[in-house]
Amino acid sequence: MTPTELRAIRNVLGMDEATFARELGYNAKSDRNLATVIRKYETGKQAPIPSYIARLAYLILEHHTCEQALPDWPDMCAPNLPKEEGR
Repeated sequence: MTPTELRAIRNVLGMDEATFARELGYNAKSDRNLATVIRKYETGKQAPIPSYIARLAYLILEHHTCEQALPDWPDMCAPNLPKEEGR
């Protein structure tokens, strides 16, 4: 995925950089830090874009195109997640 393709996906989704970063699973203390992560990918300063980020961006775009909505991701911090055996 090129920086231009990533920016195009974000623009189609109508998201700012921080919101897009959150949708891709990034976590940070401030919107500024989240926006910086995406800005680095979109300007090519952080290259290459990791394949898992590219795949997830395409998956989110495809879901948005088919469902006209963003995916409803589970809250990974939820206390009711099942625990693995032996832990």
